[in-house]
Amino acid sequence: MIQVKDLTFSYTGSPPYVLNQLNLEIPDGAYVSIVGENGCGKSTL
Repeated sequence: MIQVKDLTFSYTGSPPYVLNQLNLEIPDGAYVSIVGENGCGKSTL
């Protein structure tokens, strides 16, 4: 399992945040696709 709780991240250490209070749980054996527009944080995640 992969579990993330309240993850906040910015490249400068201050706002604007690329990820803000992200909560995510991926169970064992799950297939997940991260999709979204450019600049939404997919690669950062």
